[in-house]
Amino acid sequence: MKKKRGLGAAIQVILRKKYIWIPILALTVILVILFHFIGNTSNLLPLDEAPKKWVDACLEAMVTAFITVVLLKAQTTEQTESELKKERFAVLFAKKSETYDAYLNELVAIANRGSITKEEFLKLVDDLNFKIGMYVSDEANDVIAEQLDIIGSNHDAKTIKNCIYNIAHELKNDLQVGL
Repeated sequence: MKKKRGLGAAIQVILRKKYIWIPILALTVILVILFHFIGNTSNLLPLDEAPKKWVDACLEAMVTAFITVVLLKAQTTEQTESELKKERFAVLFAKKSETYDAYLNELVAIANRGSITKEEFLKLVDDLNFKIGMYVSDEANDVIAEQLDIIGSNHDAKTIKNCIYNIAHELKNDLQVGL
């Protein structure tokens, strides 16, 4: 059994739309012009000049208040969405930094020793595919994979250090892309 929505709930649903303020603003401007036109040209209200202007002023004040509420609501919604995006980016950046740092610590330990075992090499490749691969771009992943292949085939300390430097540089560039 569905609940019936009232007019207030329907208006709230409409006002949640991102750019709903544009048609509302246009409608409000049309209504102000219409009220002003009717107030100036109609004899429906048998009033003297001053009371007629008071009625016009009250109507314009109500329309202005309505426009202000709608615009403030739209601005608040857009600010909230922007803050959520910033928060998501901050969390993602922190997680990427933590993961990259752990990976680089493993690489630095290997560079300091100047040698790598087959098990360490396979662990680095697995970490690239499963831990780092979730965050890093495809291009950076390819570059890092090439550097790991060089490390796996050439075990001298200078080559290992050079490849680790290239991997660190690629991870740094990937972190800076999101800024």
